[in-house]
Amino acid sequence: MKRTVALFIVLATICLMLVSCGKSKNELVGTWEPRDYDFGEEYVLTFNADGTGTYFGEDIKYEVKGDKLSIWWEGTESLDTTFKINGDELCTKDTSGEDVYWTRVK
Repeated sequence: MKRTVALFIVLATICLMLVSCGKSKNELVGTWEPRDYDFGEEYVLTFNADGTGTYFGEDIKYEVKGDKLSIWWEGTESLDTTFKINGDELCTKDTSGEDVYWTRVK
């Protein structure tokens, strides 16, 4: 009986670990504004938890795989970049490979 209970506890623990590994928090969710530019209110980047958002006031869809970020606008226009988040600072790359820094809007 003790062996069965111990086996059940081990299996339950493994299952919980696997489930928690599959639910990673998307740190991108929220609204970001450029740190070094001031183009007005429309120049913000918003990521929703469901993979949608807005960029320059346009609706987008996005996908995150590791440090890779893919953004699609209506139609065929897309952007693939890498990103890093450090607290409330987001760093992406522009099309020429230069760093672009964003600050989370609170």
